[in-house]
Amino acid sequence: MAAPGERWYQQPVLWLALSILLASVTGCIGLIVFASRLPADPGPVAEDTVLRVPVARETPPPP
Repeated sequence: MAAPGERWYQQPVLWLALSILLASVTGCIGLIVFASRLPADPGPVAEDTVLRVPVARETPPPP
């Protein structure tokens, strides 16, 4: 049997790790809930763009 000071629930590092894990899981769930409430419609997008970035360069004006 473990000594009284060596039990797993008396180790502060384990409690710190558990709190960080729970905070990150809570954050992930919160982000999923937040993202699910946003509209899914990306809006009007031109055909010659990818992620709203033009595919080809425009020709520069003559000097």
